[in-house]
Amino acid sequence: MPNDTSDAEKRRKAAIRKAVADELRAEAARQDLDQGQVAERVGMARATVNRLFKGSRPVDTEQLFAFADGLGFDAGDLIDRAKRKYREQLRRLDTED
Repeated sequence: MPNDTSDAEKRRKAAIRKAVADELRAEAARQDLDQGQVAERVGMARATVNRLFKGSRPVDTEQLFAFADGLGFDAGDLIDRAKRKYREQLRRLDTED
């Protein structure tokens, strides 16, 4: 069976990445930190932080915890906020189809 991903599945995954990225950027903005400062605090390369902030790459669990520890927020709270945004994005996508 081919491993083709449907357009709906691709949109769903992109919506998840965007929701998490939006929340990571919002947390950095609340602390008035630029990407370089975030990268230093979380122990990642600036290019990695940039890709995660753009949502072009999914955030894995270890990275999420590094952000939470480095920036001092609760990872669960960020996921809850991202989940609400994700659901809103899905509703918008459903109405566009």
